[in-house]
Amino acid sequence: MYYALYRKYRPLSFGDVLGQQAITETLQRQVATGQISHAYLFTGTRGTGKTTCAKILARAVNCLNPKDGNPCNECSVCKGLLEGTLYDVEEIDAASNNGVENIRQIREEVVYTPTAAKYKVYIIDEVHMLSTGAFNALLKTLEEPPAHAIFILATTEIHKVPATILSRCQRFDFLRLAKKTLVEQFRDVLKKEGKSLDENALDLIAELADGSSRDGLSILDKVIDLNSREEVESVLGVIPKKRIFDLLTAAADGDTDTMYRAVEDLYNASADMGRLCTDLMHTMKDVMIFRSAKNPAALLEKSEADLRALEQIAARFAPERILYSLRILQETVAMLPRSLDKRSDTEVCMLRLARPDLQPDPKDLAARLATVEQQLRELKKNSVVPAVSIPEGTDLDARSKAIPQAIPETIPEKLTPAPSASGTGNSASGVVPSASGVVPSASGTAHSGSEVVPSANGTAHSGSEVVPSASEVTSREKPEKTQRKAPPVFDDPFANPSVSSSGTYHEPVDEAPGRPTQKRTPPREIPPRTESADETFVEGWQPLDAWKDIAHTVSRQNRILGFLLKKAPAVYQGRTILVIAENDEDYREIKSQESLQLILAALEENRKEGYTVRIENCPTDKYIPHATINYLQKENLFDFGDDEKIPEYDD
Repeated sequence: MYYALYRKYRPLSFGDVLGQQAITETLQRQVATGQISHAYLFTGTRGTGKTTCAKILARAVNCLNPKDGNPCNECSVCKGLLEGTLYDVEEIDAASNNGVENIRQIREEVVYTPTAAKYKVYIIDEVHMLSTGAFNALLKTLEEPPAHAIFILATTEIHKVPATILSRCQRFDFLRLAKKTLVEQFRDVLKKEGKSLDENALDLIAELADGSSRDGLSILDKVIDLNSREEVESVLGVIPKKRIFDLLTAAADGDTDTMYRAVEDLYNASADMGRLCTDLMHTMKDVMIFRSAKNPAALLEKSEADLRALEQIAARFAPERILYSLRILQETVAMLPRSLDKRSDTEVCMLRLARPDLQPDPKDLAARLATVEQQLRELKKNSVVPAVSIPEGTDLDARSKAIPQAIPETIPEKLTPAPSASGTGNSASGVVPSASGVVPSASGTAHSGSEVVPSANGTAHSGSEVVPSASEVTSREKPEKTQRKAPPVFDDPFANPSVSSSGTYHEPVDEAPGRPTQKRTPPREIPPRTESADETFVEGWQPLDAWKDIAHTVSRQNRILGFLLKKAPAVYQGRTILVIAENDEDYREIKSQESLQLILAALEENRKEGYTVRIENCPTDKYIPHATINYLQKENLFDFGDDEKIPEYDD
């Protein structure tokens, strides 16, 4: 009967276990000294030797002739355990026996002494699969088992094991096997089997094993009769490493055509698109390490050829671009299992890798800038300068003279004066329009349609636009444009509670182009508020944006009134709020006693204290926004009667 390689070459003693020297020495010492615990917990990734060590420990504690803590594998107990004819060691798969009744059966059997061995050992594999009830049923027995019972628990997901179980066991964490260790194991197996395989193929198998000895031996069992790495890649369906390097090189160069053709070829060859993106992600991770680490060769277990390829790719990618590419690949790998069209999504991923400038997301800006900086560095490194054509026969020292100089913007594009017969300049004789105006005639007179400019002899004509001559344009500067002074700016007392009762006034800042920005003058001192508050208010009314909040609060009680208040313009002057109704119907509705009470409650809810609200009836196109209260009363625009306002109040 043929046995798989991982079964055929399973270690039989602690010394044969690879990569777990600290654990095996500890267990071997405990067996040799007789200090054996009643419960052990082995955790680690798959294929690292958890179940193997559990079986070795079960034989070692029961061996009749132990050798330095190792089982002899020759006595009747060891042979019975190896052949499976001795039932004092029971191996349980918790994935299929995870109920309370299975643990209850163990509790009933554990009280009986072993038949031929010294200890009754229970090996519970994948213990994290037990149900909550099964864990609870195991607690008491696991804490205080009989003297002849030992429990060995094994799991790959330690975070799923309750803390109450962890506290009752001696925990041992198994490490992932190094690539070099796996390659040495494969060489020994091939030597014992009388086979040979290329070193590059062994490196590939160790890389695919991902730290698992069992996975590596299973892959080796499949390709043990092959020779080269290319044959191994073909049988295992692995994407060649050279293809991955070519894709990343094309991404660095922005060559989307090459990337699209590569995806098409791999798709037609039935390659897994998820595997392609995963390989790209792992290779880009290696590029990141090569770019950022001081000694990347010591961190990356790669061949010399792979290290040279990674070095060339790392020189093409900026650190920001590497992080951007890793994020894109991670998103694609997570999305592909749910994708309906894996090829299209992979092609989109290739486009995003090659063209970071197409990403509208602001967080991709760093990668885009890094790409531009990389291109600029390459141009500088290659000493690329704009080419300047030099006529034949020109001295090489005159290169600087051959470079065209910048033409002043003020020179008109076309200056072709045509002297007239009569000595006067017009559009028909003597004046020719240019790109920026009209050139005066030879006699010094000029014609203009909208602006009259005196000529050299003192005469002025109209009829065409007049502009200065070319010499005048180049000899004087452009006149500065005058800026209209900005209107005064008032702070909204609702938006800033610290504003005084009369508001705060700021002088406008003259921000004419070409001049430095002037500093704002300090706020003008406002005299304190007196009984006749209207006399101390600053000039003009200001729009009151906070009135929308008051109207919104009112609308919760009365939607119609809230709607009227939202469309009624509200302005303020100091601490007087003026609400203007557009017609008599709105005016009567807003000034009713019930409406005034709702407005008063809304002011209190929005914490607006010390304001007087006046309601007036006037079309919005008639009221004067920059008039004072006294002016409005004088012109009889608003009477400001006492029956049309909400009295001033304080907290």
